Amino acid sequence: YPRPHLQVGARNPKPLELAAPEEPLELPAPRVGRTLQEVLPLVDWIGFDVKAPFDAYPLITGTLDSGIDARASTRLVIESGVAHEFRTTVHPRQLSALAVRRLADDLARSGVRHYALQEFRAQGCANAALVNDRPPSFLTEHFGAAIAPCFASFELRRATQRP
Repeated sequence: YPRPHLQVGARNPKPLELAAPEEPLELPAPRVGRTLQEVLPLVDWIGFDVKAPFDAYPLITGTLDSGIDARASTRLVIESGVAHEFRTTVHPRQLSALAVRRLADDLARSGVRHYALQEFRAQGCANAALVNDRPPSFLTEHFGAAIAPCFASFELRRATQRP
C-alpha cells in the first residue's frame, strides 16, 4: 500500500549529500519520526504530500493508522524550521471539496504556512480506475481564493494534460 511521502530536496545539502541537486529523494513518512528527525538537519527544503484529512488517510492509503504517522510527520516538519511546502493532489472521486477545505483548515491550525492544491494528473498513475474516472475538478479560482487567506503563501496548480 502507498504510504505518505516526504520529498526532500537537496538543493544545497548540508554535510551529507542526499541526492543530486535536481533529483529529490523520496522517503516514506516514519512510524515514530526517528528517520525524519535524523534527516531534517541535513536538508534545506521539504515538499510534503498530504493525501487527505488525517482521520481519512486510511481511505486513501489503505494503511491503518497512516493518518497518525502523517500528522506526526507534519508536526516534525513544521517544528524543524526547515523551509517547506505542504501540498495535496486532488482527485474529485477521492476527496470532496468539503474534505479539502477541512484539510486546509487543519493544516493552517497546525502551523502550515505554505500550501498548494494540485489537480490530479493521469500521467504516471497506475490506478486505471482513477485515470478513467475523472470528473471535472472543483479546484476553481473561487475555491482557491477561499483557502488562500489561511496561509502565508498558497498556490492552485492546474493539471496541464488530460490524456
